[in-house]
Amino acid sequence: MNSIKVMILVIMSSTFIFAQDSTSENKYVKLIVENVSSSSDAISIDSFMRQQPDIVMSRMDYRTSLYFCTYKTASNLSVDIIKIMLFNLGYPSQCSVTGYHGNGERQKPLNKIICKEVISTQENKL
Repeated sequence: MNSIKVMILVIMSSTFIFAQDSTSENKYVKLIVENVSSSSDAISIDSFMRQQPDIVMSRMDYRTSLYFCTYKTASNLSVDIIKIMLFNLGYPSQCSVTGYHGNGERQKPLNKIICKEVISTQENKL
């Protein structure tokens, strides 16, 4: 009877440990991207970004100018590198929100109004 309890505890603890490891494997980034005016622009961004190593998922919404992607935490990618890749494609971005994807934490909001406030604050400092 005791050996069954021990086995159940081992299985439950290993499941818990596995679940913790799998939730923090990816980070996400949300960006407001400029110059995206059509679905073909969004498709070209997604096609390029999906080919990049360590990008897990890529979505560009041309109607809202919102870009969202998840990437592996253990990779060399960062928000700055993603911004540079988009800039090199001809799509600059002004502000971003990042976090861990899939850990139960709510994603941080990002919208054009927040970005405009951030940009105007940065311009006033110059």
